[in-house]
Amino acid sequence: SSLIDQIIFSVVLKYCPLLTLLALLLHQ
Repeated sequence: SSLIDQIIFSVVLKYCPLLTLLALLLHQ
């Protein structure tokens, strides 16, 4: 369970900037 949480956390940290950038591009 801890390993799964760590993997999910790393994936979220990896894709969060991409989602933020995508949101900024869509709002323009």
